[in-house]
This record gives sequence, C-alpha cells and structure tokens, in this order.
Amino acid sequence: MIPIVLTGTIIPNDLKTTHSDWKIRRREYLDAIKYYKKFSKVYFLENSDYELSSDTEFASSERFQCFKFKASKQFKRGKGYQEFQMLDEFVKQKLNDDWFVKVTGRYIYENFDEIFSFILEDKCKYDLIIDAFIRPRIALTSLFYVKKNVYLQCFQKSYLEMNDSEGVYAEHVIYRALNKLCSYTFFSKLPILNAITGTRGLKITMNDCSVKSRIKNMQRILFLFLRVKQLLV
Repeated sequence: MIPIVLTGTIIPNDLKTTHSDWKIRRREYLDAIKYYKKFSKVYFLENSDYELSSDTEFASSERFQCFKFKASKQFKRGKGYQEFQMLDEFVKQKLNDDWFVKVTGRYIYENFDEIFSFILEDKCKYDLIIDAFIRPRIALTSLFYVKKNVYLQCFQKSYLEMNDSEGVYAEHVIYRALNKLCSYTFFSKLPILNAITGTRGLKITMNDCSVKSRIKNMQRILFLFLRVKQLLV
C-alpha cells in the first residue's frame, strides 16, 4: 500500500497567506482526509500552533494517523520552506513505508482515482512522478509520488534553498533537483484540482472537458510514448 501524505498548517504561519481563517482551513483539511482515505492510508502532517491532540476529529484510526510538528521559526521564507522542512523530518524520522504520495493538504484532485491507478501501476518503473515543465522550469510540488530513499538522496534539505520573499519557490528548487534523477516522469492525466489557494485566497478549478484540458492530455499521451520526462505547458 502506498500512503498518501497530506501536509497542513491549520493556523497559517506565513505573512503572505490570504486564506487564513483557521476554522475554514480545519474543515478543508478534514474534508481532504476523508476523501483520500478512500484510496489508501493517510498521514496528516501539521506544523502550526493548533492543538491537534485536543481535536477528536483528527484522532488516529486504521487508515489515518496525525503527526504534529513545531511551527517553523523561518516563517518569512514562506510556505514551501516550512512545508519541506516538515516533510524532511517526517520522511527521515517517522516514515516506515518505502514510498509515498504527497498532496498539499487542502487540495482535492477530483480525478485522483486515475492518478493513483497510474502510480500503482508504475510505482516500480519510476523513482518519481511529478508534473515538471520545461519552459517555466518548475515542478508542481502540490502533488507527487516518490520513493523514500530517492527523496532522502535528492530532495532532503532542499527547503534551505527556498525563499518566497526572494522569488525562489519550492517549484523552482525541486525542478533543479530533477537533474539528480534519471527515472522520473509526469502523470498520465492532467490532475483536476478543486481548491482555494492559501496565498491569494482564489478558488482553483480545472475542467477536464475543456478544449485546453483535452489538448494537454493529448500532449501527455504523446510524451509518455516518446519517453519525454517533462511537459511543455
């Protein structure tokens, strides 16, 4: 079984966070946990001052476990720094599985069934599955699959390079780290996301029936056939 790791910050510790109502964020995390538990066991990582131990809705169960981390002192460096700082500690000290799928905690991918099926089918073929793009030189860190040993070898301490205030985002740093990898690819289908961004508070919706989405999926099919590792757009 491949666990799904959801990263969370119920009480934001980031100066640029617009979507900051902790009650709304708490409910969104609980909704995401319920959604992803349908596919596999879920680990929820949380790094704010919220008292998780006093909230019974976050109680551990057969398919769910919480891990509490201290709020980062480097909040000025942004969400990516804090998220991967927490993820590093979890993977190195807590994770007993050989691989995992990481999802930004409040994000619900409506076609996750297709995405997860692709991961299960090719988990041994690739060390990493992440949507990386050649032109903007970014890798989308809100969703990826990776083997534990590969994460520790290639991505551990990458957060030290991340600094949102200087425009050095997690997406840029992880993209650069791809040079250390040979066996990686992108998802076979465009991930259909339904969420509200933390930084700008805007709702993200993607329609898999749109012409643009169909074109992007055709590109994915072609590039997978040609064994191209990164996407254009």
